[in-house]
Amino acid sequence: MFSETSLSIFEDYQGEVDQILSERAGLAFERFPAVFERLRRGDAEAISHALTSCRRIIDAFADAMFPATDVPVMVEGRGLDCGKDKPRNRLRAYMAANMTSKSRRDRINKNLGELYSKVSAGVHADVDVDEARALVLNTYLFLGEIALSKRRGTAP
Repeated sequence: MFSETSLSIFEDYQGEVDQILSERAGLAFERFPAVFERLRRGDAEAISHALTSCRRIIDAFADAMFPATDVPVMVEGRGLDCGKDKPRNRLRAYMAANMTSKSRRDRINKNLGELYSKVSAGVHADVDVDEARALVLNTYLFLGEIALSKRRGTAP
């Protein structure tokens, strides 16, 4: 029963996420099949490439959701550098503008820092296939939560 229920929840979520990612962040979304193919190979080099692709997916998502700007963006009273080389800051700025819940933003920001660090480290360290799968799924769920947040009416 648990498997059926969790699969149903994920399938519903996946349909919504796939739609909004393809509409709002097509380039990021189009890169996922290459990640899945590399994971199926399962060797260390393929896993490293899959994780690098996850980092690039996050970067492309940031480009789509909050394009780079030379002007610092005010987030919680601080000027945040949202230049081209600052995808995490741009995602933070997007969330600040589109999510009213600070605790939710804090949780997602923490996940972003840990996720980005881990998919970036995959280039330099061996990551086993099980952890890589979890990181790929986390990337997908992370992007989905941010993309859906505005549509769900969590924007001010």
